[in-house]
Amino acid sequence: MKTYGTWLLRLYPQAWRARYEEEFLALLDACPFSLWTIWDVCLGAIDARLHFTDVTGRMLPFMNRLRAASITVFCAYISLVVAGLAYGKMVEYDDFQNLINNDPQVRFSYYALYTGAIIALLAVLVGGLPIAWAAARYAYANRRWRLLSLFAVPPVSFVIWMGYTLIAVSRMADNHVPRPLPERLLLPGAFIGLFLLAAIASTAAVSIIVQRSEVSEKLFRFARIPAVITTLGMALVLVSIIFWGIATRAADPALFSENNGILATNTTLSWVGIIVAMALAVAIAAFALIRGLRRPGDTSVTPTLAGQAGM
Repeated sequence: MKTYGTWLLRLYPQAWRARYEEEFLALLDACPFSLWTIWDVCLGAIDARLHFTDVTGRMLPFMNRLRAASITVFCAYISLVVAGLAYGKMVEYDDFQNLINNDPQVRFSYYALYTGAIIALLAVLVGGLPIAWAAARYAYANRRWRLLSLFAVPPVSFVIWMGYTLIAVSRMADNHVPRPLPERLLLPGAFIGLFLLAAIASTAAVSIIVQRSEVSEKLFRFARIPAVITTLGMALVLVSIIFWGIATRAADPALFSENNGILATNTTLSWVGIIVAMALAVAIAAFALIRGLRRPGDTSVTPTLAGQAGM
């Protein structure tokens, strides 16, 4: 346990470690080793490296469970979106589109998937926009310009990704120019990779904003219902893509043995990989909700470690 705590401590800047090392290690000794603990520590380390000059000499209260649950559900949703993007690229092939148009079971599961995605998106907006607005007002009122600048990360990332998308689509649409295999693989691969980087940057920015802002607890309590709806929408997406694969395989077994998957890989392997990624996202969101909705007096829940550094 000591080695584990010392390794995690190195994630924080030297100025932070010099002040909080003993308290931090003592807290880790009291917490069971888990992925959730590592997640909290990593969030706190990112925050500390961005704001370690604001340390005041006291240990801040830990991020409450409602806030941690909101951030985690949002991160899990972004992960599901990334997996959904890979699925969307895979079903662009004409053979998949023909099955969606002609087979009722494939068509039903396909539209059920997008229904779940829309439900999850609307719930994220309903629960997240009030929190984002409150955080922006806090940053502006307190002249936290560095914190306020993080709001630019999602739109800037989106603009960069869309710019590349327009370029890639125009090049791929020009069928009169023969292109070597590496280029044909590179264009969609960079498309997914750039979206993944944009998603990571945007998620980290939003997480830090929410963590560093003083937002009313009422907003986080209100966000519990949208968070539940988001998780249910994500679960609907997961179930739908499972049934889509089963229905597609039943309608056209040969299609699943071909290389029509992500980056021209085996269709079955791509489908299974997308399911695994979505299942992890749903499991993380569900775990965060269960943890966040526990009663405050429930001592069986491990306290979070994020949000230890700051002003």
